[in-house]
Amino acid sequence: MHRKSLAIPAAAVLILSGTAGMGRLGGTAHAHGARDTYSGTISITDYQAPNALNGGGSYGSSEANVELGSAMGDNALGLDNKGNFYADLATQVPSTSNGGIKVVNGNEVITYHIKPNLKWSDGSSITNADWISQWVLGYTPDIAAYPGLADQVASVSFSGNDLVMTLKGVQGSALQQDLPTPSPWEYYQKKYGATVTGIDMSSYNRAKEIDPKTDLIPAGIYKSSGLQKLALANLSDHYTSPSDLFDGPYKLKSWSADQRYVLEANPYYTALPADPKHPRPAIIQDVVLSEDGPTYVQDVKAASNYNTIDEAQDFSPQNISDLKSTKYQVAVQPSLQYEHLDFMVAPTYKGQKNPMADVRVRTALNYAINKDQMLTAIFPGFDPKTLELSSPYPGSSPWSIDKQLPGNVYNPAKARALLQAAGYATTLGSGSNHIVLDYVTTTRTDRIKLSQILQRYWNQVGIGIKITYSAHPTGQNGIFGAWADGGLLDHHAYQIGEFAFLENPDPDEGSLNWLPDQINSPTCPNCANYGAINDPHLTSLLLQGRTTLDNAKRHAIYAQVQKYFYQQMLNISLYTVPAIVAVKGTIGNFKQTVTQAGNQWNAFQWFYDPTNSQKAILQ
Repeated sequence: MHRKSLAIPAAAVLILSGTAGMGRLGGTAHAHGARDTYSGTISITDYQAPNALNGGGSYGSSEANVELGSAMGDNALGLDNKGNFYADLATQVPSTSNGGIKVVNGNEVITYHIKPNLKWSDGSSITNADWISQWVLGYTPDIAAYPGLADQVASVSFSGNDLVMTLKGVQGSALQQDLPTPSPWEYYQKKYGATVTGIDMSSYNRAKEIDPKTDLIPAGIYKSSGLQKLALANLSDHYTSPSDLFDGPYKLKSWSADQRYVLEANPYYTALPADPKHPRPAIIQDVVLSEDGPTYVQDVKAASNYNTIDEAQDFSPQNISDLKSTKYQVAVQPSLQYEHLDFMVAPTYKGQKNPMADVRVRTALNYAINKDQMLTAIFPGFDPKTLELSSPYPGSSPWSIDKQLPGNVYNPAKARALLQAAGYATTLGSGSNHIVLDYVTTTRTDRIKLSQILQRYWNQVGIGIKITYSAHPTGQNGIFGAWADGGLLDHHAYQIGEFAFLENPDPDEGSLNWLPDQINSPTCPNCANYGAINDPHLTSLLLQGRTTLDNAKRHAIYAQVQKYFYQQMLNISLYTVPAIVAVKGTIGNFKQTVTQAGNQWNAFQWFYDPTNSQKAILQ
């Protein structure tokens, strides 16, 4: 799975058996009590092994990284298992009704009331500078983390314990897209041996700090400075040292790559209360059983591992029958993750005319696929209609109009007619009018099978594909590799990519994949528009959806987005991926989520039950 960004489950859950000058947000300390007691060890496992932790620039986007990170890091707001915001490091969720969100002179102003006396895991205070650091680091020329959405943040200032953020205009998804997140600024300087001067860390003012020509911190301030030294060091930091600082309920105790990752309770954590009747777990650890899909499932089934693993995740629907044979509680529910065919639609590809730039070719690809038959073959035992998807927003999203869009439209004759109208052959062969497309995906078993099924379908209408299976997806030249590593998606080195996206509850973040200013390039290496989509009408709709606070109007706009996206066939949404988790009754207050917050989103209120008698709260 490739993670873009959080999510909302919509249907019922099916349970199956078996520095000087730095400001400080001060105040009265929280009272300590039951939350300071810890007991028991909880072990989780995942098909993917984490390769980095959030806090350093080498953070990876796999599910395992997210699961660990969600137990170790807190933000101003959190996201619960139903996709709703809750107050985390802030005392309340800002809204128009409570005065936390206002429009002043046409600009949105958001006030976060930050809880007092917050600390890092070494006992040092979380300062104003720690909150400002996300904008300073994010706009350094070497990092430039996802410019675009945060460009609307005009200023951030502090008044006592209040963090006041002023935007340029209105941003309907600002709570999600511009969420304040602290980073340990003083610690970064000590760790990297970099003293930062010349930057005001008591507040942030975009007009003052950012060069309008480059949307970055001015080169004259940055080049060869302490800030550049810090940014470069952070960019290569996997942040996996037990001495690193975290602000969540847990901190890193030990890191054994591809083996075991052990978290221990953060004794300075006061942001969220533990279960009032139970102590928090003393240890939460991620134990690597296997990074090979089939082997992983068999390991989860093994009785010896059942005795030691409390929760397992990252499964495919084809694993359900295996999981049902275990003693775990197994939950399956619709998620905001969906599998799709990502199209690279730039006019040229490898110096030649790109057939994928023609909507007729893209639509022909869709007509050539029998989704019902395909899903039955990949996931036997599942009703394909419960998985099928046509919208770029999963059917479980409250924004989705998937049921209003055509479902399985299998029609090879229409596919051939469209190809012929576009000037292409409808039989396999060689020559300028025969289409052969570069197709990339991972080595996961169901993706290999899917690619072979699609190859047969497309061959029947005269389209050939050359398949590349990325054995190390995030490594050198991997499908999800970073720009510096020659990542296939980042470098637009594909015509069809098959992988999964996990959407946020608010669809605005999806615009990062489709806006022209987000097309990956040497000057935008961290951007997300892999397919080089540059459609003025789509851009207009997406920007309209972003710039209103009226929820009803936003829903209407995103309905138009989905219809237009389908009409232009800018990708092919294949199926909604069910969220599947196997969990024992040893984890109290386990609340499965399908959001990008990860299943450890509420680790602050977990407890260990040696009697194995807890029922997971799955919806």
